[in-house]
Amino acid sequence: MSRSKPAVYAKMDPAHLFDGLFVPMNGVKREMCSDGVLRRPRLLVGMRDFGGIQVGFQGFEQLGAGDQSLLLAIAYQLGTDGLLISSSRTQGKGPTSMDLWDRMGLKSENAPDKPIGAKKTTLHSLLIDAGYNPNKGTAKIKESLNRLANAQVREKAAGWDRRSNLISTVFKDSGETYVAANPRLTKAIFEGQHVKISLFERNQLTSEVSKILHAWLCSNIRQGKSLGNGSGVKIDTLLPHVWGRNALNDDRRRVSNKRAQLRDALAEIDAELKGLHMGYGWVVDQTSSGIVQVSRPKDLPMIEAGAAGYSAPSEVQSAQEADAARNWWDSGYRQESYFRMYNVKMPAEYTIRKCPPKRPKA
Repeated sequence: MSRSKPAVYAKMDPAHLFDGLFVPMNGVKREMCSDGVLRRPRLLVGMRDFGGIQVGFQGFEQLGAGDQSLLLAIAYQLGTDGLLISSSRTQGKGPTSMDLWDRMGLKSENAPDKPIGAKKTTLHSLLIDAGYNPNKGTAKIKESLNRLANAQVREKAAGWDRRSNLISTVFKDSGETYVAANPRLTKAIFEGQHVKISLFERNQLTSEVSKILHAWLCSNIRQGKSLGNGSGVKIDTLLPHVWGRNALNDDRRRVSNKRAQLRDALAEIDAELKGLHMGYGWVVDQTSSGIVQVSRPKDLPMIEAGAAGYSAPSEVQSAQEADAARNWWDSGYRQESYFRMYNVKMPAEYTIRKCPPKRPKA
């Protein structure tokens, strides 16, 4: 079923934003494996207590910012019109549900029975919601889906233990694509504790560091609040939240380079996101004392919110309307792709931009 509106936000389990689960991959050396293929280093995030449950992650390859963008896109789509599959309901159900359940790799010792969220989707729509150009092929997204499907989350509490893959996928010969999320992420999306990450905001950012940092900031700053309860934090405090817990253990040159990348990412977040929300977006202040202060806007961008906080176009009906809308909308393939994929039209009152229109009511 086609959708007519661009992605707004994903509901994400906070544990799926643990330090080191997703890190910038630019400059990371690949390792030659026994099968003769160059691969990323292995993923390992040690068990941490979260709400009385020990949670950890491991996988054949380290996950990067692109993988995080794809997981967020999956979470968004599941939260929009996903379905639930439980172990008891797969018996006698369709083969696709059975395949998704089997490929989730669930291994449980006395763990409570929890469903997995699943939906039918397309690789093109996932690329769009993840903020990528859908016209550059699907090879990269298939590689990313494979990395996510080969990463594992483990939950352990008194009396029970559960392991599963982060996601499972089924590709049909007809071209149909089905995805499912692990039980922990499914619970966050449908009913449990979660943090909201605006995909509209994220897709304005370009660097790996700024995307991962933005996700962490969303998980640690309440809407309308500031980092450190207004006191801010030191720049080195943020490094492990982007590169993992060993970020400060590198040599001085590499740590200095990471600090520089982090400062650039903070500047990008400030420059690209401050103009959202009618000019009351994210605010970043990097003080001369080395303290970083970050304030998060009170509200998420509306589903119609454009880069300047105005109403976005919907349902293009003519080439002239599409051109007028495209002139108004921000340039760049990320924004233009919304026209192609969501068949959008600019309302007549917004086609002439002599003065900004009033922001529509939510």
